Amino acid sequence: MRARNSSATETITLREFSRAQQWHDRCLACHLALVAARPTLIHDLMPFEPYHVDPDDPRAPPQEIWDALSPEERQRIVDSLPSEFPVSEANPPEGDFHFEASRAELVQQLAEESRLRAEETQRREDAERQLAEARAEIARLRGERA
Repeated sequence: MRARNSSATETITLREFSRAQQWHDRCLACHLALVAARPTLIHDLMPFEPYHVDPDDPRAPPQEIWDALSPEERQRIVDSLPSEFPVSEANPPEGDFHFEASRAELVQQLAEESRLRAEETQRREDAERQLAEARAEIARLRGERA
C-alpha cells in the first residue's frame, strides 16, 4: 500500500511510514529521558517566563516549578504572597485534597442512599406480592364457600 505525501510528489509505503514513526518515537523517548535525568536542562537552554503570583488567587507555584527556581526567584515569590488576609477571607477554599475527600464522601453517601432506595423498592415489591397472594387466597376461600 502506498500513501501520497500531499506536500510533495513522492509516495511512501506503509512499512517506510512505520519505520519513520518508530524512529520518531525513539527520539522522543531519548529526549524525555534526557530531560528527566537533568530537569534543569530546558531551564538552562531556554529563557522562560518567571512565575507571577495572581493577585486574585495568590498561591505558591507547584513543587516542580519551585524546585527549578533560583533562591532569588523564590524570595521574590515569597515576598509577593500576602502574609495577612481580610477577615472576609478567613475561610479559604478547601483545596484539591480536601475537595477530593469531600467528593469521595459524597459519592459514598449517594451510593448508600441508592442502596437503601433499592432495598425499600424490593421490600415494597415483596409486600405487594404478598398482598396479591393473600387476596388470591381470600378469593379462593370465598369461592369454596359458595
